[in-house]
Parts: sequence; C-alpha cells; structure tokens
Amino acid sequence: MTNVGTWVESAAPVAGRLRTVLLDSSSRLLAFALAALVVACGPGLQAPTERLAASEAAIRSAKALDAQGDERTALLVQLAEEEVAIARNRMYEGDNRRADLALQRAESDAELATMLIREKVATAAARKAREHLEAKTAVTE
Repeated sequence: MTNVGTWVESAAPVAGRLRTVLLDSSSRLLAFALAALVVACGPGLQAPTERLAASEAAIRSAKALDAQGDERTALLVQLAEEEVAIARNRMYEGDNRRADLALQRAESDAELATMLIREKVATAAARKAREHLEAKTAVTE
C-alpha cells in the first residue's frame, strides 16, 4: 500500500500542473472562440443610411407621380412606407442586416409603384395617339 500511496502523492503535483495547463489552454481556446463569435456575429453591417435615403427617394418619386390615384400603386407605396418604419426600428435596435433587408423591400415596392404608374401613363398616351391617328385616317377616306 505504501507504493500506491507514494505514487498517488508523487502524481498529485503532476496532475495539478497538468490541470493548470489544460485549464489555461481551454481558457485560451474559449477566449479565441468567443472572439471569433463576436467578430462573426457582431454588428458587422453599418447602419444602412444610404439605402434608407434611396428608399425614401423612391417613395417620394412614386407619390410625385400620383400613386394614390390607383389602388394597386397606393398599396405598394403604403407597403414601402411600412417597410421603412420597420427598418428604422431595426436600425434603432442595432439589427442593421434586417433593416437593410426591409429597406430593399421598401425600395422595390416603391419602384414597382413608379413603374406601374409610368406604364399606365404610357398606355393612356398610346391609346390617345391611336385614336387620333384613326380619326385622321377616317377623315381622309
């Protein structure tokens, strides 16, 4: 028994040093993992202020073309405005990635409204030109 007792007593300092080394390397590994996590999942994106300005400009453009005159385009402008409000809240919360996505949707909705309005105006102009041409050809015949 004395041999086993002696071995345990002599192994205790080695085990203590080994435990210290393992804890130190584990602490270093943990610190490295946490640092990598902070870098990977941190705020990363800056506040999407440029996209916010672009989205608001697209909304103003749609409104300037009288988007309220058509139910579909009015709804698109309303959706865009709601997405901008959502994005502002996300930016306030520090979630810039989701704010950017909301602003992309807002800008797309507002641009779609603008394109639909322009299409409506162009179709009306083409119809008017066709009617004018048909009236001229009917007079000459």
